[in-house]
Amino acid sequence: MKTARLDKAEKPLRALLLIAAFIIPALTALSVFAAYGMYPFGEKSVLIMDMSGQYVEFLAGLKHLRSPADMYFNWGKVLGGNYSGVFAYYASSPLSFLTVFCPDQYMDAGLLFLTVLKIGLCGLTMALFLTKFLMRTFNRSVRFALGEAFSRNTIRAGIVLLFSTLYALCSYNCVYSMCVMWLDGVIMLPLILYFTEVLIDRGKIAGLVACFTYIFIANYYVAFMCGVFTVIYYVFYCIDRRKTDAELALDKSTAVRFHANRFLKFALSAILAACLAAFILLPAFFSLFEGKIGGANSSYPSDWNYSFTQFIRKLFIGEYDAITNSGAPFFYGGAAVLLAVPLFFMNRRIKVRTRISAAAILAFLLFSTALSPLDNMWHIFQHPNWFPYRWSFILTFFAVFIAFRAVLAFRFESPGAILFSSCLIGALCHAAVNMSEDKPGADHVYRQFALALIFAALIIALSLLMKFFRLKKRNTYALKTAAGLFCALALSVTVIVTAVREETYHWKPLLEGLDRAHHYETAESYITYKEEMSEALGIVDKDRNALGLSKYSGISQNFSRSYNEAVGFGYRSVAHYSSAFNRSVNDFLGKLGYSCAYLWNLDFGATAVTDSIFGLKYYLSGNGILAWDAEELVERGSPALPYEYEKIGSVDGAFGIDIYRNPYAADGPFLLGADPSGFSLTNNYFENQNALIKLCSGLEGDVFKPLDRGYVTLTLPALLTGNNGEDGNYRGSGAELEYTVILPEGGVLYAFFKDYGHEGNPSLKLRSDETDIDPIRLFRGETSCIQRLGSARPGGGVAFTIEIARSLNTNGFMFYVLDEDMLKQHMDAIKAASLNITKFGTGYIKGSFTDGSAAANGGYLLLPAAYDQGWTVKADGGKVSTSSLDGGLLVAKIPAGTKNVELRYRAKGQVAGTLLSISAFVFCASAIAATLIKKRRKRLDAGALNDPEPVDFK
Repeated sequence: MKTARLDKAEKPLRALLLIAAFIIPALTALSVFAAYGMYPFGEKSVLIMDMSGQYVEFLAGLKHLRSPADMYFNWGKVLGGNYSGVFAYYASSPLSFLTVFCPDQYMDAGLLFLTVLKIGLCGLTMALFLTKFLMRTFNRSVRFALGEAFSRNTIRAGIVLLFSTLYALCSYNCVYSMCVMWLDGVIMLPLILYFTEVLIDRGKIAGLVACFTYIFIANYYVAFMCGVFTVIYYVFYCIDRRKTDAELALDKSTAVRFHANRFLKFALSAILAACLAAFILLPAFFSLFEGKIGGANSSYPSDWNYSFTQFIRKLFIGEYDAITNSGAPFFYGGAAVLLAVPLFFMNRRIKVRTRISAAAILAFLLFSTALSPLDNMWHIFQHPNWFPYRWSFILTFFAVFIAFRAVLAFRFESPGAILFSSCLIGALCHAAVNMSEDKPGADHVYRQFALALIFAALIIALSLLMKFFRLKKRNTYALKTAAGLFCALALSVTVIVTAVREETYHWKPLLEGLDRAHHYETAESYITYKEEMSEALGIVDKDRNALGLSKYSGISQNFSRSYNEAVGFGYRSVAHYSSAFNRSVNDFLGKLGYSCAYLWNLDFGATAVTDSIFGLKYYLSGNGILAWDAEELVERGSPALPYEYEKIGSVDGAFGIDIYRNPYAADGPFLLGADPSGFSLTNNYFENQNALIKLCSGLEGDVFKPLDRGYVTLTLPALLTGNNGEDGNYRGSGAELEYTVILPEGGVLYAFFKDYGHEGNPSLKLRSDETDIDPIRLFRGETSCIQRLGSARPGGGVAFTIEIARSLNTNGFMFYVLDEDMLKQHMDAIKAASLNITKFGTGYIKGSFTDGSAAANGGYLLLPAAYDQGWTVKADGGKVSTSSLDGGLLVAKIPAGTKNVELRYRAKGQVAGTLLSISAFVFCASAIAATLIKKRRKRLDAGALNDPEPVDFK
């Protein structure tokens, strides 16, 4: 009866431990965010850096996921392109789907609570892992019973809570909370190692397969990091574990077969999990070759990533240096960890082979952060542009784990070890305050030393209490139980409160450091922007529906808060920014004068020509953004209004948005007017657009016409110094060049300001009597593109000024005038050859040619979307060949007389990956079913043997 009663008490108390392991770090993180003023508790938001520019829109885009096809293709990515790499890296975590319940304008609050949830889960999984260590160390079971056992296990539970909390609230989780998708790796690592131990001990692979599958699906990037460390830990555990009596009885050859069997099961678990996740992994793998892999990438500046003094500084509480590649890793896990790690290696109760192997692993992990080739290996051999040491949570995990073991194994009979460790920390503090560079704050050093002493005292008190429990005095049982229970609870609570308080002190300086360097954005600006954009897009949808158009009719805009708004809101656009970019289409758009770099591109640089060819029928123009955008969060492109378009509505809000319709835009893919073979773009953006529209329409006549320099008048201010400017070089602090450009035939003026040399940040401002137009800064990545400058009647002019910060060379300035009549002629010809879209979906277009003669002679169909081998084009049911237009857009050869065309996209690896996942799922389901049937038969057979023989009454 006694054992049964203990078993009943064990489960709820163990569950209470795990609940506390989740709640304590979650509430701590939430309270820190709230105290720092994060929305909904204050004015700030968690949006910062790439969280604002990338991740928030990808998570908002999950609301538009209607079918599996949406994981592989998205019209919001560069006119329509492979989305599998973006989805697999940024948004595929099952936890991310919780954000679909959060309205877009409050997504910043949703991300705060998602981050807090993940931090709590880190504590929960670490507690599970540490509890398993207790179970295999203390008679393979942790009995949360009454009396002495309860008191002893209360202390052990307190130690579990201490180190699981320190793991969940480590520096990595604070600083990298902005990269919320990586936190799944921090959550899953303890579980993966937990089930690795289960596999080695009991030969069961189901749990490990499930964990591997989850992390492969959630984020393949951190899955690789976790996988590498799991192999390392597998070897460590085989060295460390206590063998069973049955294993000890095995001869050498049988023992080898035993370990070979276990390792084969380990490898099978990883392979089977990869197969189960192949529907995401395989397409994402091929997607990476379109952009980041095989293209230009950043590299390590030297063999060593940081200096020794930087390393020392980051060992102290609250030390922030940088989250760029100039900083050292964030691996601080708490003063208790720093104190206890040396205890692990000095404790003779821990096996020598365990200490040696742990020292080797710890040294390897530390050198991996410092030595760039090893660091590169952890990042899948791709140097991170920013956010370095993305795998450093593994170092924190291992340090926390061995510190936990050291505290459990500590005995008061060996006080010299903890005294020595305390002296080490004292020496570290003394050295830190005397460093000539990278010196930590004096208050941080003193606080670190004080915390180390507090934890040393607490560890000694815990060991004394455990020694008290080992005394064999039966006559004092009641007193011993009561005193022990009270002391155990008091000490455990003190340990947890101290750790929580420490992490609170630690997180605040880290958040402040991020805020100073990169700025946490205000929630109000995000909410306002989202609400006004939603209202503007509502006007677009209403107009699109009234005209009977599909969502192929995309949107261009001259402002952008995020490069990925099209994904978040669900519309077709040019802009995109992610690690899973398409290198070829970005190069193509760059040659047309768009604002782009190797991994991002914006709508900026769009003209009436590109908008019309690409089917971007709507244009959003932001007004008054500069006055409203005090935080400078919104990028601004061409300053002038789109005079070529028709205004259909406006949003009168905090900054205001005008909505225009492009009357020239094509409403679908169309037949090219000429053979695209050999077509290539040059270095002149305007001539490239002339060549492109001629190819598309088959007509002659330039749409963009260069403006003779005689029509450009430049007034020089008196502030200019140096030469007379005849060679285009001007100098003068705060001086303004005043341009007046006459358009003899009228039209819309476009320009490209090529940077032939400048100092400072020149700004351009239009002069217009009609409206107050915000200036833009030239020669930035976002504004190094074609600019729309204004419109004039024949003989009229456009005036603007360029402010010189220090110096400017104007030799590379080009001015072109848009001929709207010629544009209409070209686009009328293109529309006549356009496909009438009857069905439009994710990566799918079906349509017909309304004019039978349009495709009578056949030709080449252009779909303004990123070229990809995943496209299949059928003409009247027959598959036709596809190719790219100068590496950028999709072209399909259409036979003569074609009436119906169908375009369908399947990402490379999508079909094979899906079939592989289905096969793996069927295999797993069959294996589980076979195991259950086998167990049932064994139970039935056992029951039959225990049944009495039937009695024959005849």
